Amino acid sequence: MTWKQKLKALDPCPEAYRWACRYTTLRQAWRACERGDWMGWLARECGELECMNATWIVMDDWGFLDNTREWNLVRAYIILDFMPDPPVLP
Repeated sequence: MTWKQKLKALDPCPEAYRWACRYTTLRQAWRACERGDWMGWLARECGELECMNATWIVMDDWGFLDNTREWNLVRAYIILDFMPDPPVLP
């Protein structure tokens, strides 16, 4: 099964799936993503709870839990700092 098929099996939102499919590899998509909410969803779906709990604590402390484009970009950078490679898809 390809990474795109595995991702589809997790039932992401259609917009996120279409966006990710533009990339050849999951790692390329992960590194290019500017949507921290999408990255957080994928990490949680793949069982990366320890990493995500740490990032949510940092974001909550800094007040980054608003769902705006700017905060999603900041979230993406924080997640990439904690998790530079994408999670392993089930």
